Amino acid sequence: MPQDIIFDYGTFDENEQVSVGDYKDETTSILQDVFDHVVKSLQINKKKMQEQYNKNLRFIDYTVGQKVWVKVKHYKTGENRKLAPRRDGPWTIVDKLPNGVNFRVENSRKQQKTVHHDRLSPFIAGSAPSEIGDNNIDNNQSSQHESASELESSDRSDSSYSASEDS
Repeated sequence: MPQDIIFDYGTFDENEQVSVGDYKDETTSILQDVFDHVVKSLQINKKKMQEQYNKNLRFIDYTVGQKVWVKVKHYKTGENRKLAPRRDGPWTIVDKLPNGVNFRVENSRKQQKTVHHDRLSPFIAGSAPSEIGDNNIDNNQSSQHESASELESSDRSDSSYSASEDS
């Protein structure tokens, strides 16, 4: 049997007569050892997965009445995901559920839904949802946009300079 190879229980002699009770006891102990090994492996892997998940966890303890953005989980059929807003809101925290990580939120139309804290980011008046809670916008990107606009303006000034030389 496969567990005999894994746990090195040896091999059974075909010529040896084994009583049904002995066979049952031996097989039960082997299966119990295998079961214990599986449970131990599952516990170790569960702990590793929890550590990996919690490594980059960013938990914000929201209070009742606080306004938040809610990350859009599902897009409408036919909607372009690239151009669609990634967050919806503002929503207001109505209740913190007993598990501590789920919140009940309500929008201005009095629609309520339960949301995990991973899908929430704080709402700051006058800011777009992509500017808060997302790491998609880089300082490098904004500096690249500024340098591109500077290049365009310098190109325009160069072209006007060369046009004045021609005349």
